[in-house]
Amino acid sequence: MTVEPAFAGPPHIRHGAQDELHAWFTDPPGAVLQLSKPQRATVEQARWLVGPAIELLRARFPSEEKVILVLDYRNMTSRDTSARTLMMEHAGEIAHMFSHVYIVPPLQANPVYRSALHAAIALVSVFGSPLEIVETLDEVIAKQSLRALRG
Repeated sequence: MTVEPAFAGPPHIRHGAQDELHAWFTDPPGAVLQLSKPQRATVEQARWLVGPAIELLRARFPSEEKVILVLDYRNMTSRDTSARTLMMEHAGEIAHMFSHVYIVPPLQANPVYRSALHAAIALVSVFGSPLEIVETLDEVIAKQSLRALRG
């Protein structure tokens, strides 16, 4: 089951050989990154998220000290075990960039995954970036009044 795109318009960024990741820049300043279809989350995607995606976000909002980041993983069916490790390794380097980070867990998240996610969030929160698990993307879009930027 594929989830609906985060916003009605086309994403500002498409990444991956199979168009696996979509990203929309938002107002207030930030981004919603979404797995575009049911898939395994890979190390390559994690590398892109902690490298080029951060650079694109900074380039789009150069004057903003902190931005909002939403990671929509509802379409994640499984993940490379080292993908989370890679993201955790870089969390301390990039956490200062975000006013809020929201994670929408996979639709098929089991209790073990959710426990591991809560533990990871506790660790990353030490770096000063407020992280929150939200049950739906609509919840965070409403909470932050997010709108996709035009163009």
